[in-house]
Amino acid sequence: MVDRFLEALREKLHLFEMSEDERQDILSDYEQMIRDGLDKGKSEEEVLDMLGTPDCIVDSLSQEYKMKKRLPASEKIVALSPFVCTILYIIMGIAGGLWHPGWLIFLLIPVTAIVSDSISEGEKHLLTAISPFLAVIFFFFLGFFQGLWHPGWLVFFIVPVFAIFNSKKSLSLLALLTSLSPFFTLTAFFIVGHITGVYHPTWVVLLLVLFLGILHEKKAAERYILAGTLAFSTALYLVLGYAFEDWLLALGAYLIFAVALLATGNRIIQIDGFDTPLEKSVGVVSLLLFALIGYFFSLFAISWLFLLLIPITSILLNARESKKFTAISPFVSVAAFMLIGYFGGYWHPGWLVFLLIPIVAIIEDA
Repeated sequence: MVDRFLEALREKLHLFEMSEDERQDILSDYEQMIRDGLDKGKSEEEVLDMLGTPDCIVDSLSQEYKMKKRLPASEKIVALSPFVCTILYIIMGIAGGLWHPGWLIFLLIPVTAIVSDSISEGEKHLLTAISPFLAVIFFFFLGFFQGLWHPGWLVFFIVPVFAIFNSKKSLSLLALLTSLSPFFTLTAFFIVGHITGVYHPTWVVLLLVLFLGILHEKKAAERYILAGTLAFSTALYLVLGYAFEDWLLALGAYLIFAVALLATGNRIIQIDGFDTPLEKSVGVVSLLLFALIGYFFSLFAISWLFLLLIPITSILLNARESKKFTAISPFVSVAAFMLIGYFGGYWHPGWLVFLLIPIVAIIEDA
């Protein structure tokens, strides 16, 4: 409730001609008043009732500050971007026949808004914010011009990778490598598999995630035992598999690692990434659906959409209430576009679904 109040007040203060320092001072004063009220034993509702609504507060400031009469240059650019993109799209379509995939130019609308907000508010996560759009552009370039729908979907990993790098100051080197390992190992696995056609036993590279997770064990003895048995089991698995050409039998090599897990009392290796049981479950189910549907139905070009459930679930559970739909709109738009285009063949005008992104942002900010 307090966070929503301060966020609403911040947005109202942007309507006045004042410096960012003045705006921040006003917000700090009200934040301090809220803290003082809470320290005196008052509830959040009582404190906020005492302060009044954000509209009442800004009304009291109208005598001291003038309302903005003109849009700042950055906001003018954002307001003009839909018209500029439409004009350029029509020119590209008529002059070059690039109706498809020329529609990608409309992604400049949300990108322009994000860049503008990041510059004006000193946002340090610009790359993370625009990464979904960069991923979409690269993905469709690889798909339409190179036919690499699979493993081209791997470019979407730049979204969580950028987010993790933005948090690297709060992570140790080992924690950073552990957090990044699922994306790097999956990328290596699918690229090697696509080039060589050998997905098995290339999958053992995915065990690097588990290996790095083991290194987080606090007890040195258990760390060495688990890491050593995992490495030995993997080596034995490869030797038995190639020697007897019975990979199912070779999986028995991992019984050694399983025994080590039971002996050390470790049933689950905790790896940073998903915080709640729901997030962990969605992660596992998404990966299984992607692999099974892609493999058995030869739908890797579309089954990667199940992986979008991972960031969507995380956003719905952790994002601010007022920004949840804006945050997931890029993922929903990408999924809708792919389904419309792949199964219906309506790549054009299917691009219109991307207009949901600015529409949702405008509705949530209203």
